[in-house]
Amino acid sequence: MSDTLTEVVARLYRAGSENSKQNEKLRAAANELLQWIKDNAQVAPLPCDCTLYPSGNFVRTALTNPPHGTHRKVLEMRIGEQFTVYQLSAFSQLIADGFLEELCELMESQSQGFERTSDKVREFLPKQ
Repeated sequence: MSDTLTEVVARLYRAGSENSKQNEKLRAAANELLQWIKDNAQVAPLPCDCTLYPSGNFVRTALTNPPHGTHRKVLEMRIGEQFTVYQLSAFSQLIADGFLEELCELMESQSQGFERTSDKVREFLPKQ
């Protein structure tokens, strides 16, 4: 019995250590991604009911009692702060739900719109 208990405790220790390492990797990756979005994704609003404020505060809201409810925060993270396991889990779910794909589509659409607008502006300007 004590061998089994010793093995279980050792396994638990290894699992906890690995979990801590992966949490730290995810914290760093989440911070890098949010900073990149802040610096490069000049789109508003962000997909999936998310907002990234100039202060670095990232917020995801959800509608309570759709369709006539109010919005409440379901995730709030600030760039540069230590994220909790709950925040990391919610952020991971957001990524799994397609946030990055939707952000790419939004940025591509915005870029195409800017291109069309710049073409129209060039057409309006006198030829040189």
